[in-house]
Amino acid sequence: MNHTKKYIHLLSMLACAFLMLGSPISAKEQSFSSPTWGVEDYFAKTPWIGLIANEITYGPITISKVKICDDGKLAIVKPGKILNGTLKYKIKAEDLDFFHLYHLVIGIEGEGGQDCVSHSMGIFDEKGDGSFTLTAPDKIGVYEVRFSLAQGFTCSGACDKWNSGEQVPSAAATIGIIIVK
Repeated sequence: MNHTKKYIHLLSMLACAFLMLGSPISAKEQSFSSPTWGVEDYFAKTPWIGLIANEITYGPITISKVKICDDGKLAIVKPGKILNGTLKYKIKAEDLDFFHLYHLVIGIEGEGGQDCVSHSMGIFDEKGDGSFTLTAPDKIGVYEVRFSLAQGFTCSGACDKWNSGEQVPSAAATIGIIIVK
């Protein structure tokens, strides 16, 4: 990466971090004296942890070494651009129902699940390298790339769980950012 591209990349990551750290958490949610408020509540509503950590665990899945396009966890693209990404994954079978078909779904928050990296029957732990393809949204904006483990006979069926709103991953499953400009 040349110096200009590194500088733009750093500024973009900082801008995203400030946007996300300043994400709207209501005054009620920020009441530190409340016995129900905790650090885990803050992390559940703050997607930045997956952007700075080398490895993130969400349920039975651990994701690491995420690359969206060629440069890492950030992609600055034009509307509708096709993005090819890679990652490493581990799936713990002990947390899954035996002989149920699960798919590791990758998608864009607010847009839905778009591709599957792997599948598991819940019998053995699985790990490997995966690749995925995403289509950037048509509207200009900042979007979070997230992952989910969903049951489904096919990848399409697993993506439908996310797209229907039945099984939408939280901000804790954010692994990248797409800036559409």
